[in-house]
Amino acid sequence: MITKIRLSPVYFILILIMIINYDNAYSITAIQILNKIDRLEDYKSSMAKFAIIIYPNLYNKKSYRIIKMIGYSKGKENSFYRYVYPNSIRGMKLLTRGDDIWVYFPSTGRKRKIASYNKKQTVEGVGGDFSYQDMTMGEYNKDYYSTIHSENSNQWVLQLKPRSSSHAYNKLLITVSKSNYRISQINYYDNYGFFKTLYLTSYLKIKSYDVPMTMTMVNYRSKSQTILKIIDIRLDGYISDKYFDSNRLESN
Repeated sequence: MITKIRLSPVYFILILIMIINYDNAYSITAIQILNKIDRLEDYKSSMAKFAIIIYPNLYNKKSYRIIKMIGYSKGKENSFYRYVYPNSIRGMKLLTRGDDIWVYFPSTGRKRKIASYNKKQTVEGVGGDFSYQDMTMGEYNKDYYSTIHSENSNQWVLQLKPRSSSHAYNKLLITVSKSNYRISQINYYDNYGFFKTLYLTSYLKIKSYDVPMTMTMVNYRSKSQTILKIIDIRLDGYISDKYFDSNRLESN
């Protein structure tokens, strides 16, 4: 004999509330996602050789310029770049410390601190589609307010808005893989809206870190493209503090 049990509507409502609360308790937040990304990129120091390929016309791959540079970083706040090719910019240097950026021009023998309103400009003398702001480092949760903009079964799209008013961009949309927490692309917005995308590809696992060996910036507003390739990289080695001293920028 089968006994039928009648459940009241209140009971169903309570069950539904429990399910919703369970899902909310175990759903990941944008802050947690960014923490995982930061840990995967949290190397103590780096020394790398880069090749930059600049296409002034996105649709004409026969016309391009090649630039080479060497970069050093220490922690999330300090980075130093020395341009070594071509000869027209050889000896030019770029230093970032937190939100501060300096450039040294060998042609004049002078250094210049970049004003906050100029950080969205491309690096003077180099050109391309990477701005001064793009060359800085940092931590996502420290530098941005974040929310989950959208998601599907494979990825999240996070919306990031800068905490500092001196930031070059109004908003970023970052696409993150759910399987490995690697960033595949970043969309950039300014006062006029969306205008460029950074594609991160050719990831290598070096020690416990994820490193995108190719970064392609496509500027849809200027219809240009710049590819930054890491030719060689070493992580967690000794890097002298002298590279991050703005008073020694001329001699480094």
